[in-house]
Amino acid sequence: MKKNIIITAGPTNERLDAVMKITNMSTGALGATIATHFIENEEKNINNLYYLSTKLTRKPLVESPKIKYVTVESTDDLLNALKNILTSEKIDAVVHSAAVGDYKGKYSITASMLASELAQYAYNNRVSLDELREGILKILREPSVTVSDDHKISSYEPDLMFKLDLTPKVIGEIKKYLL
Repeated sequence: MKKNIIITAGPTNERLDAVMKITNMSTGALGATIATHFIENEEKNINNLYYLSTKLTRKPLVESPKIKYVTVESTDDLLNALKNILTSEKIDAVVHSAAVGDYKGKYSITASMLASELAQYAYNNRVSLDELREGILKILREPSVTVSDDHKISSYEPDLMFKLDLTPKVIGEIKKYLL
């Protein structure tokens, strides 16, 4: 019986604004090598080999109609693609070699915006040190005003800061569908 295989490869790219992203240095070489090996040595036993990667990630060194390229960008894209394949196909093996980023952008803010909000909170709330700490922490997690990320953030802003959030753990999500 022919097998369906998924290989994830390369980095994920997490958007900070309309043009900036954070990523890692992964090239996808491991995933490309594994996919090449499967096609060169096991092609007759393969029904589909799904290769999930970013556009610029290395691709297998062989061509085959059995390789189904699925382009993803972010961790969320990767998870959605995996879910779609894992829930619509019987998958026999997953080789998760993608270097998924640990963090994604939550918001951007200028030091001036943040300082204003923190100063206003401290001025308006005569509270204990513990309550002040908790109030400041709440503002740092969810400030009332942030820089819009719908467009390119000015490259002239000297005090730009980014708050990062954790990305989901992809391997844990894969296990949910396979076990």
